[in-house]
Amino acid sequence: MSHKEAKLALQKDNRLFAKVDNYNPSRLYVYDKKDKRAILYLIWDPGSETLSQITIFSDSRIFLTDNFKRLLSFEVLDDDSKFKKKFIGYHTKRYASFDLPSIEAKDITYLYEDLGIEITHRKVKDEEMVVFGLKQ
Repeated sequence: MSHKEAKLALQKDNRLFAKVDNYNPSRLYVYDKKDKRAILYLIWDPGSETLSQITIFSDSRIFLTDNFKRLLSFEVLDDDSKFKKKFIGYHTKRYASFDLPSIEAKDITYLYEDLGIEITHRKVKDEEMVVFGLKQ
């Protein structure tokens, strides 16, 4: 899907709207019109016509099926959870994708290359969340 095709598709959906990322105009944030919360981040590599990644934020839960909702839960971080063992398995790579100690913010990303997904455990001070992305 191209940038233009994505914008056109989103214009047809009365529940969503898109905004260009001010810092990287090849990317789009997708918001829920009702709550005005970011639910997706669509990423195109600079100069590419093909969508390369979709990041799915926790506020997108209302649009997801039950198993996809579980990808946004802490269950995916627990190596002993049945969901992780049976549905996604174990990551192939793990790395700190963001670390800013001065504001107590850190992201640890788990890459599942065979599934084309990445799961990020985000901590900012006392708040934690899970974000997942679909990668090409």
